[in-house]
Amino acid sequence: MTKVADLSYDNRCHLAWRLDNKTACGLITASRIARGEALQDKTLVEIFEWAGLTNRSAKIHARKVIDFNLKEYTRKIHERDWSK
Repeated sequence: MTKVADLSYDNRCHLAWRLDNKTACGLITASRIARGEALQDKTLVEIFEWAGLTNRSAKIHARKVIDFNLKEYTRKIHERDWSK
């Protein structure tokens, strides 16, 4: 399973955002986890479970963190039709 140390900088930032916005984990704790200062020996699924999600939700959120691509996300945002 993937650990925080295996993630790129963008994926670590996305992990911190997802922990802060999608779980009961606060911003300070989420930032410490993303920097590798806390819960270093845990996998992403275990971190999301620790933050209060079910196993199924934890697996979904962990996969979204791993698959996150900032360039692709930015491209989609710029191509979106905002006039609707």
